[in-house]
Amino acid sequence: MRLGSRNKVAHPEDNIHLDGPELNRRGYSDKVLKLKVLTRTAMRTVRSKNGKMVSAARSDLSNFVRENSFSRRPRLWATPIENYLAEQVQLTAEGLLIRIQNDALTFLDVREDLANLLSLFERISDNDKDSAEVLSMYLRALLLILTPVASALEEVSHVRCTNWIAVREILPAVPDSATRRKKRGKERGILVPSVSNLAKSRLLGAGGFGAVYKVLFNGRIVMTCKIISSKKLKRERVKCADKLVASVAKSHFVVKIYASFEAKGAFVSLMEYVPGIDLYRILKNQPSLSPQIIRIVIAQLCLAIQFLHMTGFIHRDIKPSNIMLQADCRICIIDFETCKVCSANFLERVTSSFVRKTYAEFRDGQSAGTLHYIAPEVLNRSSYGRAIDWWSLGVTAFMFGAQTLPFRGKDDKSLQKKITSKTQNVDFDLVLDPTFRNLIQKWLQKRPLDRLTGHRMTTIMAHEYFEGVDWPKLERSSSLGMNRELREYFMVDAAGRYTPRSDSEVCKPRYRPLLDIHDLKDQKKHTPLYTFVSSGMQQMLKSIDTDEPFARSWDDRTDPLGCRISLDLTCSQKAGHFFEGSCVQRVIPDGSNSAAASDRNKDREIIKKYFMTPNSTRQKLEPLSIRPSAMTVRLLYTAISGRAGIAVLVNRFWRFPESPPEDCMVSAEQILKYSEAQISTGIVYLATPVKNGTAAHSGAGWTSEFTTRGDIFTEA
Repeated sequence: MRLGSRNKVAHPEDNIHLDGPELNRRGYSDKVLKLKVLTRTAMRTVRSKNGKMVSAARSDLSNFVRENSFSRRPRLWATPIENYLAEQVQLTAEGLLIRIQNDALTFLDVREDLANLLSLFERISDNDKDSAEVLSMYLRALLLILTPVASALEEVSHVRCTNWIAVREILPAVPDSATRRKKRGKERGILVPSVSNLAKSRLLGAGGFGAVYKVLFNGRIVMTCKIISSKKLKRERVKCADKLVASVAKSHFVVKIYASFEAKGAFVSLMEYVPGIDLYRILKNQPSLSPQIIRIVIAQLCLAIQFLHMTGFIHRDIKPSNIMLQADCRICIIDFETCKVCSANFLERVTSSFVRKTYAEFRDGQSAGTLHYIAPEVLNRSSYGRAIDWWSLGVTAFMFGAQTLPFRGKDDKSLQKKITSKTQNVDFDLVLDPTFRNLIQKWLQKRPLDRLTGHRMTTIMAHEYFEGVDWPKLERSSSLGMNRELREYFMVDAAGRYTPRSDSEVCKPRYRPLLDIHDLKDQKKHTPLYTFVSSGMQQMLKSIDTDEPFARSWDDRTDPLGCRISLDLTCSQKAGHFFEGSCVQRVIPDGSNSAAASDRNKDREIIKKYFMTPNSTRQKLEPLSIRPSAMTVRLLYTAISGRAGIAVLVNRFWRFPESPPEDCMVSAEQILKYSEAQISTGIVYLATPVKNGTAAHSGAGWTSEFTTRGDIFTEA
């Protein structure tokens, strides 16, 4: 059926079915197609109706982006995790501004991006209230700017409107936040390790920027110490890059950083000692690894890159020399100085905005990493995104399969010309395994949109090359078992652990170290942005000062954001471990009109099941969570009017004028005293009366009858 101007547009009260009889060739109903057309043209419609409002929002958002730009005004007063949170808001604002300028912004863009940030706030507020204040400060300002445009887009798209004022009220107001935090930064009292506690064991490697040593901390704990000259790190983003990763990314695929701080003339990082060898040295000494080892290594790299991207980082220097391989085939990614913060995904599903930014999130002309592994869009100074890491993985995989680099040249200029050439000039036939060759070809697509990337992780995991790979074991297991093929590079120490042979060629440095541990001197004042000390290290330093034993293991993997990706969510294109029953999912309506209609129908069924049946046949049921709306309130009133024994239990996100306790109950008569704004910020639980109730709840006339979920409330 052809769409025309005489067709009626979809209305929130319409019930849209995707599987109804009126489907077109693509499987969409006419109403869904109308909604798609409305969504695509919504921004132009809003601009034609209220151009001044759109211009004001664009101007305010542009000022917000400019004033909070890290390049213009580095946040030296912020801790690494606070800077990470501010960057997430900044990147969201930049993306929305571009969509407004291109007349491409939709209500779904606003909902998804803001719900993503609200989910981030929900996580961080439970673990770090100080950092949550910083996020709240930036997010409240962004919501204030976007509210008029977001409401107008929802109105012209004919979808259920979001109460953005109520959404903003979820976030605590932080008066004079910047000034207060700068003052409090001096009172934080973060303990920083002293370089006098470091005893050099041996040199592990050296490069043009610094050196890496195996050290003993406080004479008893083996660590890796990385020293980089301050003269080599001139840009503020590079100076704090590894601190941001250390404060957020917790995974056995990523090297643990215990502390990263400034010393006189150098930046020092204390990391876990990884008893492994970088893949470059293994490939140099033994070019032909077994297909089984290669498959396990590549599979782990897929999970590691996906984890970094979902957490909000582009590595930008994925290559064999930055990947440590241990005796049990477990890999660990190192070196994060080139990392760049990108938009993370904190929702239960991968959003359209997150997918779009996979290919084009930045256009800053910056280039980082090793030339052989840099993606063509970066060399062409075009827009780029997370897809550049998958290109680098393709180059690394080609080295495994063909024992050579896919692009080679006499000099850097000729090499860059080959990489950026539009023609496909890679001899993929050098990779003998046809399934491996097919996978590498998909990663080495020069057009980013054609490249196989992590937002299609299920496609990667289902590729025939990975047939038989135990993904849950790779993701969760701490050890994969010793491999005989790697034994020549390892020996067993006194404690029975495998460690690299110290006299092996693979452990010899390729450069003369610029800095030595003995040359380091402590720095008295530490800039918050350049200082990270893990909670476990903090506890250890306190015990050293007081000569007390550790209360618990200092070597912890406490994750402040819960960003560690569980495989079951990864397989279904979801990111991270998320809170069930999140307030965000109930504050902001679903993105589609059909979803809203489905929710209303579900509400009707719930009310009919609970309240429209005779008391004699009513069964004791578990409480049900309802997404509140004005229509839901009206239906509730119709159902419970004149009936006794109905209670509404609300959780801590409900906003009452008189601020009652977190777990409170209201009766049928009380529910209509509160406006939709106050109701829409809470999770409503409905409960039916249970026969033979006992003692009364104080002040409410209800008692609790515990079931499997323990939250049924009954009438006395």
